[in-house]
Amino acid sequence: MERPGLRHPKDRFPARLELRGQPGQFRRLGHPEELPAPERRDGIPELLPGQCRRRRRLRPRRRLRIAQHGRSWTADAGRAGDADHHAGDQGQADRHGPGLGPGQPQPDPGTLEGLDFVLILPKPRLQAPAGAWDCHIHVLDPRFPTVANAVYQAPVATAADYRAVQERLGLTRVLVIQSSTHGTDHACLLDAIEQLGPGARGVAMVDAAVPDAELARLTAGGVRGARCLMTPGGVLAWDDVPSLSARIQEHGWHTNLQMRGNTFPERFDTIRALPGRVVIDHLGLFSRPIEPDHPDVQVLMRLLDTGRVWVKLSAPYGGGVMGPPPFATAWPLARALIRHAPERMLWGSDWPHTFMTQVYKLPPGDPATLLDLLLEWVDDESVHRQILLANPDELLN
Repeated sequence: MERPGLRHPKDRFPARLELRGQPGQFRRLGHPEELPAPERRDGIPELLPGQCRRRRRLRPRRRLRIAQHGRSWTADAGRAGDADHHAGDQGQADRHGPGLGPGQPQPDPGTLEGLDFVLILPKPRLQAPAGAWDCHIHVLDPRFPTVANAVYQAPVATAADYRAVQERLGLTRVLVIQSSTHGTDHACLLDAIEQLGPGARGVAMVDAAVPDAELARLTAGGVRGARCLMTPGGVLAWDDVPSLSARIQEHGWHTNLQMRGNTFPERFDTIRALPGRVVIDHLGLFSRPIEPDHPDVQVLMRLLDTGRVWVKLSAPYGGGVMGPPPFATAWPLARALIRHAPERMLWGSDWPHTFMTQVYKLPPGDPATLLDLLLEWVDDESVHRQILLANPDELLN
């Protein structure tokens, strides 16, 4: 017997959306009976973090609504230029659903704008201590121009976008790293530090000829380190690093090195001789899964033994070679580094994970998942507090 007002189960559980590629790109999956058995539970498709079910549009305009642990906000969908960005795509209405066809505002590849849905974002299991730091993020605000020879196309990742991430992770302080896409123009960096408030500091990317007055200006704006990017996109040669490192000491800055892990043996003497404090990015940025007893890793351990070198537990995807989230092949290295020198480990989300999404076209994992990796790497709440609070406080304050 049919009762009025009831819908067929196929209508009650419409096609779900799944994150594909970069944030903000989705595809429609089948109804429950069309899904493979492992994805079904009592006829209802499983939802993983970052996935969502479509909901009926309540307003004539498309709206974006994101709910985070009891709080929610809405934003108008579609920015100027979105339609041009997707012009020429075929079958958009089929892929994105009604109202998202050609000629209408489309979801931006780097954001969640332009979709009418509710997205429930997970909180981390790890409860960060009050005043905890995220020691590696980039702000990519389209209000500021990028360099012509940028190694990747910068997505939209504003300070306001990061504040939502920061709140969800339970963090209050942040170290903003100058993006290579902005070169040595620090307008975006200084603006981000100002927007993110007194809990924000920055790392600038200056060249060897930077004037002393510019170093003083950047220091007044909250900068506390010089980024020496020794991979594509950098502005320094290795011969420039010692002299620049010496110049920044009077401003209280540290030297922030991003380099390939297989170059540690040949650069060991140079790094050991640098004055002041040195921070090494991304678990050493090894180009393949590597065991802690590997000679290249042992050189990094010897640098830690100097007492002046720090390592960021960030970007465990290791340039796209550590497998998909949760990047288990990087765990032995992370655990070994923490055991060796817990007092000089830092944690960073590497938000918005530009190299993974823009260059390697791989999902980086949610920042909450990346924070929770600390639970897998060390089972000691006091060490978590050390990594998230005490160590960055000592380095940056």
